[in-house]
Amino acid sequence: MATVVIATAVSMLYITYRHLYPTFSWNQKLTVQLNTPNGEFTGSSVSHITWRKGFNLSTDWNHTFEAEALHIELPDDKHLFALITLPLNQEYIGTLLPASLANKEGRVLDDQLFRFVATELAPGKPVRVPSYQWPRLVTFEDLRNKDSVHLIESNDITKVLGKGYSIKSVTIELTGDQPSTNSLRKVLTWLRPEPEPALLSRLAPTDFSAEANLRHGDFLRKPR
Repeated sequence: MATVVIATAVSMLYITYRHLYPTFSWNQKLTVQLNTPNGEFTGSSVSHITWRKGFNLSTDWNHTFEAEALHIELPDDKHLFALITLPLNQEYIGTLLPASLANKEGRVLDDQLFRFVATELAPGKPVRVPSYQWPRLVTFEDLRNKDSVHLIESNDITKVLGKGYSIKSVTIELTGDQPSTNSLRKVLTWLRPEPEPALLSRLAPTDFSAEANLRHGDFLRKPR
């Protein structure tokens, strides 16, 4: 009898804990479609997102992301990368789908939205990403040289890529595909798995450019 009572109590405690501190996980595919002088070019990347409500002093949420920057190979040996973070939202890739569904701007941490994405949203149905939620874009003059990076304004990519280039659409959807965090390192061979190091080799104290704030973690996140 005592064993049954203890087992029931433990079960109730576990159910209560899972209710108060839920975990939500999903796989998502981000797709960027470009207009170019040579026609349309498209790139996609799959990421695995996990949110756990718990003991986090700043947000009440802990997260684990397995994600890499989206890569599009373009004509004339040009390459475009869509980063997985924003300057004021390091969890950008993990909040993008809920935020796009709700048409909300910025960092969105919402129990109901997370639950809907993880348990109710149908996979394979692209959700339009509003232009104010578009990812940061970068290119390199030389893929072998990380110091040749250039940030691109998504609303005017012609300044860097040239005439005839524009973003046609950005969408995100649930998917059964598995994430890959190894393919990008085959293209950017200098990319490190640690997110903290600065991208540029040398940072001058007076360099306040957007490129100076880039980190390896803007391109790649892997569970530790």
